[in-house]
Amino acid sequence: MENNLSLDRIMGTEIAIFQDPKTFRFSIDSVLISRFANIKSSQKILDLGSGNGVITLILSDLNKDNEITGIEINPYLVQLANRSIEYNNQKSTEVLCGDIRSIEEVFPHEHFDIVISNPPYFSINEGEISKNKNFAFARHEVNGTLEDFVFATSKMLKYRGKAYFVYTSSRIVDLLYLCRENGLEPKRLKFVHSKDDNNSNIFLIELIKGSAKGIIIEPNLIIYREDSYTDELLNFIKG
Repeated sequence: MENNLSLDRIMGTEIAIFQDPKTFRFSIDSVLISRFANIKSSQKILDLGSGNGVITLILSDLNKDNEITGIEINPYLVQLANRSIEYNNQKSTEVLCGDIRSIEEVFPHEHFDIVISNPPYFSINEGEISKNKNFAFARHEVNGTLEDFVFATSKMLKYRGKAYFVYTSSRIVDLLYLCRENGLEPKRLKFVHSKDDNNSNIFLIELIKGSAKGIIIEPNLIIYREDSYTDELLNFIKG
């Protein structure tokens, strides 16, 4: 395949996705948040920081009646995402090139029923930033901080709309604080562990704009047991 692109299947689906080894390839984190999200028919959905479009592709496959739009600042990844969308013949689905920090220049205020995102996990002060800009954009807050992602989410969500984030557990306080400050109330939370005896490395969260307080802590999700995927993970991904 040209330019060393690979055509890979997204786990738990029949979806094929174009990926370039020179860019950050999708991880299980995006698959998990796509399955965690409670999506209904005839909804307008926004994927913030789409990367190569994995979340957009999964959500479009799960419910073909929805209008799903992604926004991504890296034009090459936008190209890859839309190529995958076309390859999978997904209608009412596209990824646009844009900056989440100026989101209202792209979409009207409170335009979406659902906003979903897998933001970069690390601030620019955490760890070494990759010299490969594609990896740097995916891992570090080079093109938008967590605050930028939360602010954009609040701006784009309709009243009582739902937001979904997958994020690193080490920064859960940061996310919860910013969400409440921006009118997004946590409603469901699930911690994810790589193994039974490991600390949680990521979490999945559902928030509702303008909701009353009160949250459900769901059972933890374990990824591996005896170096194989757990049954609960496989069932979760299959929905």
